[in-house]
Amino acid sequence: MKWTYLATASGQLEAELWRNLLEEEAIDAMLMAGDTSTFLGIAPKPVRVLVDETKIYKAKQLLEERLQQVLEDEEPLAGDSVE
Repeated sequence: MKWTYLATASGQLEAELWRNLLEEEAIDAMLMAGDTSTFLGIAPKPVRVLVDETKIYKAKQLLEERLQQVLEDEEPLAGDSVE
């Protein structure tokens, strides 16, 4: 599976909620390594969410429907695709 950038959440809690929402709809998702913190609790900084590249369009549509906002077509940072 190849991971690809979906969107950037404003913080770790929001990113975790997005990941759970996607996984409930059978879309594999993960948070970008290095964006989160497990040592001191929750990271108060933006967190990138990655999904299986074969489900990117379904994932984007799902988040836009549930969040009732359009996800911006941001330029992912280098390293946002992971195999």
